[in-house]
Amino acid sequence: MALGDKSSPLSDYFSPVSARDLKRRRRNMRILVGVAAIAAIPALNATFASSITLSNSSFEFGQGAASASVCDSSITVAVNNVFDSDLSYFKATTITLGDMNTTAGGCLGKTLTVRAFTAAGAELDLNDAAAGTSLTYSVSSNSGTSASQDLTVAATLDSASIAKVTIETS
Repeated sequence: MALGDKSSPLSDYFSPVSARDLKRRRRNMRILVGVAAIAAIPALNATFASSITLSNSSFEFGQGAASASVCDSSITVAVNNVFDSDLSYFKATTITLGDMNTTAGGCLGKTLTVRAFTAAGAELDLNDAAAGTSLTYSVSSNSGTSASQDLTVAATLDSASIAKVTIETS
């Protein structure tokens, strides 16, 4: 069997390809790559929708940790959420402040104010406007240097809208 012989099983791969067939193959490949790229966008959005930015660093929910210039430089922040099937999105339920120094040399006697913002910088309502948009926690007892506290998010808030979380001390 010769290479160009029609009886060869490899003849389709090694036979000359017309310019029209070559253009059609390239067009089909471009369409396939385009469809794959468009299909990947929702998957990437779903993957990155659960991240927040603290101190110019991005973290996944439950893993947020940032240096803060409040009463303690090692407070960690985690936005906890649960999927709400009625709303079809992850709803923010609590914001956990962890690794807090609640001793007299740390946050004892101070009030921490937590605020959340969109990527555009608009402040989000964490309290359902009942008592302002922020959450507050008054540190009134000494629980050591690695205390944590869950603050309840009263508003029905899509956790994907949270881009930044700030903590202030007063």
